[in-house]
Amino acid sequence: MKKIGVLFTIIAAVMWATCGVFIKILTKAGFTENEITFAKIGISIVLVYIFIKMIGEKIEKIHTIKDFLLLILSGSIGYLMYGLTYAKAVYYIPISAAVVLVYTAPIIVMVCSVFLFHEKLTVKKVICLILVISGCFLVQEIKSSDGFSTKGILLGITSGICYAIYTLANKSLLEKYSVYSISFYNFLFAFVLIFILTDKSQIVFKILHSNTKTLINLILFAMFCGGLSHTLYVKALEYLEASKASIITIIEPFTASILGILLFHEPNSMPKMIGLIMILFSLILLNVNSFQHNKL
Repeated sequence: MKKIGVLFTIIAAVMWATCGVFIKILTKAGFTENEITFAKIGISIVLVYIFIKMIGEKIEKIHTIKDFLLLILSGSIGYLMYGLTYAKAVYYIPISAAVVLVYTAPIIVMVCSVFLFHEKLTVKKVICLILVISGCFLVQEIKSSDGFSTKGILLGITSGICYAIYTLANKSLLEKYSVYSISFYNFLFAFVLIFILTDKSQIVFKILHSNTKTLINLILFAMFCGGLSHTLYVKALEYLEASKASIITIIEPFTASILGILLFHEPNSMPKMIGLIMILFSLILLNVNSFQHNKL
């Protein structure tokens, strides 16, 4: 079953990597970041609800106040605020720096998982983490001339913390609830908060006056970067340690860089290629002998 978990995590991360492509298309169509997020989460709730009904599953009732707070933490803080703080971070600092700061999340998850879920901190995990973080720096080609701001760096670190909270909270919730119930509640609580932060009349006006192509892009964005990828990632946490799943998601900047080169003809270089190879090698190393019980 670990193999399925690895596969689901990779698919989810690849889907997340397409977010930048959709956001570029939708911002050109006149949508703001908050409006795009509002539409993504709103459509995701509908898609997840329809899927749950189609497969005959039920949305479970929340059992305790603690579970209620965990779901709020996962949906409103972990899922929604991760996206919003990351979007704000790239306003103040280069995307290259923001990406690396977001991927402080696996470090947080790895350390917290030792205490929360009694996961083993193995030598292999530490080596892989060092490789992927180093690879991210090379792939994003951060230069000393890049502009930095304290506010941007704090927002980038905050996005990493929110991403870690998202993983840890969902891992804990899986002990009591189904993947589908968790996904539905995550989107529901995320929607409640984005509903408060967004001008509803403006987003409705833009959607109603959008052409068919833009509406299709909104639906695909919600499906690939929202409902489907989120559900796959939470499902993967059923089979994988939280720390391992978090490290595997670093295939996202790897995929984003490839898409940038192929779709937007972004410049390629030797450091970037070395970084991509390091990330790919670390992911292979992390999953070698994943079905055997012996660990480093």
